[in-house]
Amino acid sequence: MKRVILTAILILAIVAPSFGRKLLTRGESNTSFGKYRVEELSEPLLIAGKEMKAYSITYDQTGTELKIAVDRKKEETVYYVLAPEFSVKYVNNGKYFGIGMTDKKLEKEGFCTNTEKMNMAEYFHQKVLADDKGTQADYLMLIASYFPLLCRETK
Repeated sequence: MKRVILTAILILAIVAPSFGRKLLTRGESNTSFGKYRVEELSEPLLIAGKEMKAYSITYDQTGTELKIAVDRKKEETVYYVLAPEFSVKYVNNGKYFGIGMTDKKLEKEGFCTNTEKMNMAEYFHQKVLADDKGTQADYLMLIASYFPLLCRETK
């Protein structure tokens, strides 16, 4: 009986963290952060009083987890990247997909672009990453690949 209970607890411990997350894609960041996993979260993120579709990007070498909140607007889609050190946004404005600083509404909630912890040369290289023809999964993979380069200690 103890063996059955122990086996059940072990299975639950392995399976439980995957509840509420759906694997969207995985890949290699080609940075010291290592491989990444992009997962769709079951619960939306509430930012500035607005519910937004949520994703999680985790890196195997650093254990860093990014939360991505997707805000679909009339003429653009904004991907807010909420990281432990700083936050940025990536925008598909109908012409191109690229990076930008966070808005005042996010700064009021504590999500600000801290330029002291960012590689600003890389920030300017990411102003235009792709055209506007990609899918949401394509853009999330670009974020997962390029975001680690913004961190000062990443080589």
